[in-house]
Amino acid sequence: MTNSNAETSTVIHTVRETVVSPERRTFITATHPLPTQGATPENKPRFELYNAPMSICSHKVRMTLAEKGLPYISLEVRIAHQENYNPVYANLRLASDVARNTKLASNYSGSSGVQDTGFDAWVVPTLVDVEKNSIIADSRLICLYLCQVLSLHGVDRDELLPSDIETEVLAQLDKVDSFPHVALFYGPNPDGDRRPSLFREASAGAHERKIAALKATWESVRGENAELDAAYAAKISKESAASAFVTNPDRMRTTIANTDQLVGELGKILAASGGTWCFGDRFTLADIFWIVTLFRLEFLGYGWLWQERSDRAHISRYAEAGYARNSMKYAVRHWPGSCPYSEWIAKWLPTK
Repeated sequence: MTNSNAETSTVIHTVRETVVSPERRTFITATHPLPTQGATPENKPRFELYNAPMSICSHKVRMTLAEKGLPYISLEVRIAHQENYNPVYANLRLASDVARNTKLASNYSGSSGVQDTGFDAWVVPTLVDVEKNSIIADSRLICLYLCQVLSLHGVDRDELLPSDIETEVLAQLDKVDSFPHVALFYGPNPDGDRRPSLFREASAGAHERKIAALKATWESVRGENAELDAAYAAKISKESAASAFVTNPDRMRTTIANTDQLVGELGKILAASGGTWCFGDRFTLADIFWIVTLFRLEFLGYGWLWQERSDRAHISRYAEAGYARNSMKYAVRHWPGSCPYSEWIAKWLPTK
C-alpha cells in the first residue's frame, strides 16, 4: 500500500485522537525528561513517540532521544489494555516504509528485530516525524533516523553514529537486534527461573491472552481491509508459535546458550575497546542498545551471565557506567512503569 501525504496525515491524526487518552500524552524536554508534563496544543515538537513504559524497544528510542536532547510528545500505549491491538494503531504502523518493504512476522525466533523476524504491526515504538509527515516503525530504524536524518547544530551526524566507525556501530545494532530478549521475557529458564515472582505469574499464559484479544479486535473490522486482515492473521500465527516456543525447555535452554554467547561477544568488543564504551571513549548507539539489553537481562535475573564470571568483570563495569548515564536514568530507570520491582536491579530504581 502506498499512501499519499493526505492519507498519511489522516492516519496520523486518527491514531493520535483515538488510541491514547489525553492524560497519557506528555511533553518531554531536556528540562522535563520524565512524563510528568502534560502535552498541550501549544507544544509543537517535531516528533511524537508511541511507546510503552516497559518495552525494551521503547527504552532504546527514549534513551536515544534523551542523549540527543530532543523534545517530543510521548504517547503512552497501554499494552496491558491491548491498546496496541487497536486497528487504528496498526494502520499507523502499516503506513511506514518498513511495513511496505518487509514481510509480516508470522513465526517466532525469540527476538523482536525486523531484520530477523519480519514486520509486526502491533508493537511499539512508533515515531511520527510531524515536520516530514513520516512514520518510522522499528526501534533500530527510529534510532538511525534520529541520527542520519536530523541536522543538529549544523552537524550532519552526531556522536551517536560517527561516520568513521559507522559500519562497526551498525554491526553491533544488528547483533543486539538478534537478541532473544522476548523469549527470555516470557519464557522461564527450565534450570532455575530467576525472574521476579509477580512477573512470572503475570507472564504465564500471556500469549494465549494476546491471541484472544487479537481475535476480539479483528472481529470488528474483519473483511474491511485486506492488509489489516493479513496483519492480524500473521500476528496470531506469531503468538501461537511464541506460546509453543517459550514452554519448550529445550528451546529455552538453546535461547539461554545463545544469550550467553552474545554476552561473551560483547565482552570481546569491550576488551578490545581500550575505553569505557564499545568504541573507546565515544558513547554511540551501540552502547545504548547494549546497555538497555544488559539492564533487561539483569531485571530478568540473568546478570549471572557476566556477574558470576571473573573473565567478564569488565562487562559489569561497563553496565554500571551505562546505567549511571542521565539518559538511562530518565528514559528507563526512573520512567514511570518502566521497571517493576526486581531484586536484581533494586539499587538502580528510584527510592520512594
